[in-house]
Amino acid sequence: MLDKNNEEEEEHQPLFKNLDNNSDHIGNLNKNLNKSFCCGHFNRYNHHHHSSLWWWWWRRWKNLFNIRSMPAIPMRRLIIKTIRFLFLVILMVTVIINILFIIETRNRLQQQQQQQSLPNIDDGHFINSLYDNHSNDFNNNNNNNQQIIKLDIISSQNRAMVTVDGTIILDDSEDGKNRGIHILVLNQMTGSIMARRHFDTYSTHEDEAMSLFISMVSDGRILIFAIKDEGSFQLKKTARDFLTRLGSKRAQDIGWRDMWTMVIQKRLLTRQHSNTDPLLGESYSKCIDFNSWAQPAILHVDLELYPSEINDDCKWTTTTPSTLFNKLLRNFLPSSISTESNMIDEVKSISSNFVFLTDDNETKERRKHFCSRIEGYGSVCSCNDPLPLRFVSNYDPMAKISQVPIAIIASNRPHYLYRMLRTLLLTPGCNPSMITIFIDGYYEEPLEVAKLFGLRGIQHTPIGRGNSRITQHYKASLTATFNLYPDAQYAIILEEDLDVSPDFFGYFAQTMHLLDQDDTLFCISAWNDQAYEHTSSDTSLLYRVETMPGLGWMLTRKLYKNELESKWPTPDKSWDWDMWMRLSDIRRGRECIVPDVSRTYHFGSSGLNMNSYFQDMYFKKHAFNTNPSVLLKNVDLLKRENYERLINRLIRMAVIIDHRKGPCDSNFLKTTTTTTINVAKNLTQNQSSSPTLQSMMMDTTNIYLIFIRMTNVNDYNTWLQMAKCLHIWDLDARGYHNGMWRLHYYHSHLIIIGVPYSPYSVFKPPHIVPLSLLSKSSSSSSLSPIRTK
Repeated sequence: MLDKNNEEEEEHQPLFKNLDNNSDHIGNLNKNLNKSFCCGHFNRYNHHHHSSLWWWWWRRWKNLFNIRSMPAIPMRRLIIKTIRFLFLVILMVTVIINILFIIETRNRLQQQQQQQSLPNIDDGHFINSLYDNHSNDFNNNNNNNQQIIKLDIISSQNRAMVTVDGTIILDDSEDGKNRGIHILVLNQMTGSIMARRHFDTYSTHEDEAMSLFISMVSDGRILIFAIKDEGSFQLKKTARDFLTRLGSKRAQDIGWRDMWTMVIQKRLLTRQHSNTDPLLGESYSKCIDFNSWAQPAILHVDLELYPSEINDDCKWTTTTPSTLFNKLLRNFLPSSISTESNMIDEVKSISSNFVFLTDDNETKERRKHFCSRIEGYGSVCSCNDPLPLRFVSNYDPMAKISQVPIAIIASNRPHYLYRMLRTLLLTPGCNPSMITIFIDGYYEEPLEVAKLFGLRGIQHTPIGRGNSRITQHYKASLTATFNLYPDAQYAIILEEDLDVSPDFFGYFAQTMHLLDQDDTLFCISAWNDQAYEHTSSDTSLLYRVETMPGLGWMLTRKLYKNELESKWPTPDKSWDWDMWMRLSDIRRGRECIVPDVSRTYHFGSSGLNMNSYFQDMYFKKHAFNTNPSVLLKNVDLLKRENYERLINRLIRMAVIIDHRKGPCDSNFLKTTTTTTINVAKNLTQNQSSSPTLQSMMMDTTNIYLIFIRMTNVNDYNTWLQMAKCLHIWDLDARGYHNGMWRLHYYHSHLIIIGVPYSPYSVFKPPHIVPLSLLSKSSSSSSLSPIRTK
């Protein structure tokens, strides 16, 4: 066995020698091994074992590198190159893995963010989406330079979101707010946002407002729709048909808690850009359970923009035909009076006070700047025959009222502000240089509306939240007003959702002197809380009331600077500014002057403390003066002493109505032609001969008197119940003077006295039983006579 191994070792020695000559590493190893042998450290057996070990190493290297076929290169360089190659491969694999990991992580994050933005989806829901990702036939398909933007829209229970190329331009996810249909208007040439609106179509009349807004958007604009929460409850057929005409295929199907999104281009009317299919995309998700919401509707649209060709053609040439003024006036008259029957009369009475002018260069630039950035204002931005922005009113610069600053309290309701400003500027006596619009927040569109009319707009940094924010905005606006006009001794405060009457400035011009001559006056207001269409009629009549009505009012610099400014509620107090001003500690026994017929009209149906239902219930049917030249009568009788003598005289002249039935009785308010009126002025007459409330509805020559139960200054239970029956403001007690209310009920002067609190209780005959609330457990509409002791 040993001889055989020796022979094999001798046979392979040339190969080992060749390997030694070609590898320094192997040569060094042999030298070290031979050195060990020469020193006698191994015996014959070890030498035999050493030879076998060499043979084993040789076979391993041979199989690994195929040494027989290798060129004669140094083994060390071969190993280095091999290691470098392996390192490069490992590096490339690592880079690829990292890239794939980054892509996968990004996709997962985007998916997680999208899932977090959506409500949990129950099994059984489904989405039926229409993706009309066509090329938006603008007849520009041959233009390879057109830009394409990617729109992603989400409609869900808790969120309405729109992104453009990954940038969020709408994200309404605030819980419990902004229910309904959200609309965005994009410029079809730049993709920029031109308008953003929200319509709570769960509430009444919001679908009408939505249709009106869309109709006022210029042709060619891109409109994006998305429902949040619920948007179908008050989406009536007229609005659905309108959406269908715009291009929707699902408007008729939208039901309870369904989700829906749509992207359209408002139909173009030009020959060069005839859009035969305005629908760019629509997604709809059906709710299958009444107690839940539909799965989110998700829509993706690739929108192709096209070059600007409209602005160059727009010359902004204005004319002033009579038909144009008719349309103009209809926009700002309140709905209660803007009927076809009385429109012509109103135009004749108002248009004579104005001269409309064509746009000068400055006006053209203002219009162009506004219309290139803002949408939804109808013919204001019409290239042909736009609504005029220049007009000359007949205000007298020497008149005292023309130098009174006007503070417009505004927020982010630009369409309200536009309507309000246009009405105000068309009112005789208005001096535009005295108008300042104070905007609560850094909102762009309200400021642009102010600039459109060439008026000053000031943005106020919001302080506080909710009612506190509004209160602080009023304080900042009042302070700034008197600082901007240091010589002004008065200021008029208006809100952005008010129309003003044609005699608005004439009304204040005839009454403002009372603030200087009577220290018992707090303010002069153009609004009467009790002035509804059936409870006010005399445009020349004024009252004194203990409550501060607001909604268009005048105060003095002295009152604000010396009292109100330092006592104004701080931001940490969630107080309504007007409720605070009605506090007895603030009012200090002073009163405000109000008209029988209001000189302002509240048209706003959205706001922090306002919705369409509240507007319909308490504001829509308010009376509003439309006579531009009303001469107020007996203004000086509004001074305190004079007014008390007047009230005493009126009560003595009044006819007491029948107290045996309450005004809530179904038979009490019925008009009958057989009722006779006893016009005797003897207050001790038998009650059986007294007229009823139904009979006084037929008489406009007499004053009528009712006594109701009122035990103290805070006892308004009976009055509030009576207010419900009379269908006037019944949420709290307003418009009273010494426990007495005055109004014109169907043109008849009615005086209501609270007994025994009111000092006028002395006029109650002993046999008269005041009307009183039966009990707290009785019906809210139950009024009956209860004898007072």
